[in-house]
Amino acid sequence: MASYDVFIRGIRPESMDDAEQIKQKACQIFKIKEEQLESAWGTGSGLCIRRNVDSEEAKKIQGTLYKAGLICVYKPGAGGPELSLTQGREDVTTRIFTCPHCKFKHTLDKDAPDPVKCSKCFVNINDYLDKLKQQEEKEALKRRLLASQTKEQQDIAEQLKKEAEQRRKQQIEDEVRQELFGDPKQKNMKKMLLIGGSVAAVLIAVEAGYYLFGIKKENPQPVVVDAGASSVGEGGAIVAAAPADGQVSVQNTPDTANSDVGVSSVGEGGALIPAAGATGQTDGQMSLQDTHDKANKVLNAFGMDADKLANNMNKNAAPGAGKPASAASNSGIAPNTVTPTNTGTAAATNTADKISPVTVSLLSDGVNNQEWDLFLDRRVKSLISRNSFNDAYLLGQHVVDTESYINTAALVLDAAQKAGQDKLVTDITAAIEARINALPANQADYLAQAGFYQARISKKNDLLTRADTVLKQIPDATTQLKSALKLAVYNFKAGNVEASNSYFSQADNLLAKLESPDQQVSARAALGRAYHDINDGAGAAKWLTSTENLLGKIKTETLIELIEAYAYIDQLQPTMQQNIPKEQQGAALYRVIQILLKNNAINRALAVNKDIQDAAYKAMSFDLIAGYDPSIAGYSLELAEGQLPTMALAADKAIIASRIAGHYARTDNSTKASELIALAEKELSSLPASSAKDDVLAVIAKNSAQALQFDVANKFADGIQAEAVKTSSKNEINQLAALGGLLTGK
Repeated sequence: MASYDVFIRGIRPESMDDAEQIKQKACQIFKIKEEQLESAWGTGSGLCIRRNVDSEEAKKIQGTLYKAGLICVYKPGAGGPELSLTQGREDVTTRIFTCPHCKFKHTLDKDAPDPVKCSKCFVNINDYLDKLKQQEEKEALKRRLLASQTKEQQDIAEQLKKEAEQRRKQQIEDEVRQELFGDPKQKNMKKMLLIGGSVAAVLIAVEAGYYLFGIKKENPQPVVVDAGASSVGEGGAIVAAAPADGQVSVQNTPDTANSDVGVSSVGEGGALIPAAGATGQTDGQMSLQDTHDKANKVLNAFGMDADKLANNMNKNAAPGAGKPASAASNSGIAPNTVTPTNTGTAAATNTADKISPVTVSLLSDGVNNQEWDLFLDRRVKSLISRNSFNDAYLLGQHVVDTESYINTAALVLDAAQKAGQDKLVTDITAAIEARINALPANQADYLAQAGFYQARISKKNDLLTRADTVLKQIPDATTQLKSALKLAVYNFKAGNVEASNSYFSQADNLLAKLESPDQQVSARAALGRAYHDINDGAGAAKWLTSTENLLGKIKTETLIELIEAYAYIDQLQPTMQQNIPKEQQGAALYRVIQILLKNNAINRALAVNKDIQDAAYKAMSFDLIAGYDPSIAGYSLELAEGQLPTMALAADKAIIASRIAGHYARTDNSTKASELIALAEKELSSLPASSAKDDVLAVIAKNSAQALQFDVANKFADGIQAEAVKTSSKNEINQLAALGGLLTGK
């Protein structure tokens, strides 16, 4: 019977994307160094891995290695450098262990464990290695922070330079204008003084008389509603809630027969609703308001404020005397609105659950799951490298963020397609479509993303075509523009350049239809992201800087959206960030850090973290950074933990302690994990039972389950009072527990 030698000659062309993994695996299997492997592949015949096997065995080996991504051939006779897998070697009975502290060499039995202490310097070796690792992490973090600080200083210097140049140009323009036309400001001031000197006294005396001396034409009685607890309604008006007996009593109501106030009815919650055509003000009030406005306009020309002047003149009068209706409303009580007679209930329940905007943010999946999705993505890649495609598919279904889910599912889809597992390819595609179909919005965006992968992997355009159909059904111009940009980007990546250009043109046409500054800035931010995605950095920056003239006219949410777009293209805007209201800065900057970390800009993320003042978001940032950079994970978690004592609210402290505990648990530091779980339990014990506390418990249970602490997770879930919330939490814990070794890698 003929015998054959089996050779490997390199990596299959279609598997080049995974070349490094394939080489590493080949080196492990054949016990050969990577340099030797590549050298053997460079010869004419390749690396001989088996000799003298029959044809059936040779075919079997060839098929196995083909699936692993290797080029394998077999032929009669010997050839090429031989890899011997059966060479004998002398039995080794001892080994050398070198002390990391003093470098003393210890001779140990081959199977003996490393010594606990060095016999020469008596250092505890494990403790020394832990301190050494921590010191290395601190040094690495210092280097990163110094690098980020240098970059930040450069950005600030560049901004100051730009502002100085603008001032210089403005000064030149002012000088030229002065030479050509004189100073219009001085002329206007002279005219103002001439006119003001002749008429100011008359205007102030006559027009401001009613206002300054408290003279008023009417003084209607206030409307009082005995309505129990109250709340603040739109525009700052106090809206009374209905009393316990459901009755609303209206006292001292003015005669409406000869008044413009109109007949009011009682609306929802006890609020008074003026009749149709009613202005909410009497003739006297409107006249007095008109007088006030005219007087204020004149006084403003001389740098005075009518309200302040009136307050000084009437400082001994009763509060509110002599003020028009609009002035009275500034104190918190609007004219012709209800005044509560009992605010005790509202005061008692105002902070009962101690749930802040930060806590609410911590309860949302968008804030709480990026680290979990990152962990799952890494586990899925590990399973793919071991050809466990079905397990990778099952684990990937638990990725929370839709964009991250599609990216992870595409990895499995690509591997299954290459392995010829057609049924799994069909299942993955169906799962992606099902996830997108369940979304309430942005379906066109995610269909475009999934369509790009389908076109690249399966050579089909079904999902891209469907994305176009959904796009045409979007009624809102701003949303349609953003979705058109997604289709433009993913068609560009799929090689459909003509279609991509068409969608970019469509976005340009939609941009011209947007009228409000907020819509324009939001659209231009999306355009900046899109141009960045097609590798046009100059175009991206141009679109974002085109918003400068609109910045003073937009809402805070739009400003944050623009700042996020700058972060997406890796251009931080520290000056712009300062314009975010203080109470919203923590959430906004944390979102910037999330974007930077997804783009692997860790140094930038550390720089932004320094600007966060809110302890909760600062701790979350350090925790998330630890997940992205293992080299500084230990020190970063210490910094996150250090923020806990400065947090004011128990709910915030409990949730974040559970997050950090989960990170420690996944790195097998059970001691720190237990300490932080105990802290979370202590903080939760201070919260009264409520639906808000149930939500906090559910999030902490989820954090613990994601850290594979299933007993701890069930303990927190057992504390939930609402049965529906408890059942949902328990189901989620059980689903993750059922994954078992897929999560642990064991």
